[in-house]
Amino acid sequence: MDGYLLNNLKMTYRVSQKFAKELNLHLMVNNLFDTEYENNAWVYSYVLGGERYAMDGYFPQAGIHFMAGIDIKF
Repeated sequence: MDGYLLNNLKMTYRVSQKFAKELNLHLMVNNLFDTEYENNAWVYSYVLGGERYAMDGYFPQAGIHFMAGIDIKF
């Protein structure tokens, strides 16, 4: 399997308000540059009619994706 490099970005914004001690908004961008990669593979071997066969494959990983969150501390 080929090597790969991933870049992620996480941003946090602290909101000033009065109803809680702290309120933070988060945005995370994973695989920022949409790198195509696989980090796992499989191999399956079997015998049919006296002949050996092998199949293999890779598990492609997610492209660019986003997550958002809120932290509230009382």
